[in-house]
Amino acid sequence: GFHFHHTSGIVQFLSSQGIIPEMIVVAITNVDRNRDFSPTHEDRTPTSGGAGKFLSFLTEELIPFIDQNYRTQDFDFLVGHSFGGTFATYALLEKPGVFEAFIAISPYLHYDNQYLIKQAETKIMSDYKKNVQFYMTLGDEPAYVPSLTKLESIVKTKSPKNFDFTYIQMKDED
Repeated sequence: GFHFHHTSGIVQFLSSQGIIPEMIVVAITNVDRNRDFSPTHEDRTPTSGGAGKFLSFLTEELIPFIDQNYRTQDFDFLVGHSFGGTFATYALLEKPGVFEAFIAISPYLHYDNQYLIKQAETKIMSDYKKNVQFYMTLGDEPAYVPSLTKLESIVKTKSPKNFDFTYIQMKDED
């Protein structure tokens, strides 16, 4: 919920100008981001490892509820910052086809000895059934560079069909 107001404001402004389509912005107040966004359990973070349950909640409960109760299109995207970006990457790898687009802002991909990078080597598909967009950014955060560069390299090597991958480093941003 931390970024909800400025995100919904940007969406409202851009859609009112015809720059982007109208969208429903859903933010979830999170009581334990270490639990919900981490794909594996690490002993130094006792509640970690709940990303699978959180992804199931999104895909099996929340998205169907929104689709049943609101006027929606078949285009869902997931945005996450830091550990939320880790979760967005996890969702891409774990349940491809659920979301059509992702924005991973400074994703913490060196979590658990680069677990998601290792997963990407086998789980980035060679061909996605429908177009998928993955947009990843990074500010001036040198510790994040190796893992994000490695993900970029994996995607370039595999060059999957119907997968639009963008990685932008914004070295002047914090």
